[in-house]
Amino acid sequence: MLLFLAGIVSMDTTSGPQALISEPLVSCSLVGMLLGMPGEGLLMGLLFQMLWFDYMPLGAVRLTDNNMASFISTASLLMAAKMYGFEDSILRAAILPSMIFGIGVGLSGLYLNDFIRKRNGRRSEEIIASVEQGSLPAIMVKHWAGIGSSFLKGVLMALVFVPVGAYICGLVRFFPYKTISALGIGSYLIWGTVIASALHFYWQYSRKKYFIIGSMGGIIWLFFSVK
Repeated sequence: MLLFLAGIVSMDTTSGPQALISEPLVSCSLVGMLLGMPGEGLLMGLLFQMLWFDYMPLGAVRLTDNNMASFISTASLLMAAKMYGFEDSILRAAILPSMIFGIGVGLSGLYLNDFIRKRNGRRSEEIIASVEQGSLPAIMVKHWAGIGSSFLKGVLMALVFVPVGAYICGLVRFFPYKTISALGIGSYLIWGTVIASALHFYWQYSRKKYFIIGSMGGIIWLFFSVK
């Protein structure tokens, strides 16, 4: 199921149906639900969503594959938590390694997307050449081949990177207590940074009312969640 979901995230990011399933808030929450840690998945989704608010892979723009990076970083972190029985302090400490690992994942996704785009371009040229020669090309076959390439890319990335990421995150449990404590504090600094980034995004685009309404909703949610 995790591999299938990874394929959907990759496909939804670029090929279709682009229903925003690939956005970190959604995809990371789904990972959390799948691995039995819905709260942690939601928090990681919020973290990555605020970090990359204005990153949209529209047209031919070249960006690191942030959606797959978020998905695989979260899956790696939560997989490690289940495999090694992380306590809360170790789980917080492993957030930073999982995000650093995600940088490499995002860059890998960028180059894979470039490869797929070039291959799809050749498919388009083949279709045009067939039409010019008076033959009827199998357009739908090539169309689904292009979409399938994106799906397969996500599956392969998850198959390779999630076990590696889980192992890297698992190494945190061998760190000295002071290092684990420092990394845990660092995770709070990351949260502060991404919240500031989100605030700047909304203020820059004159969407203050959305931020204010969202903040009020968050305060109300915290009020009722305190036991």
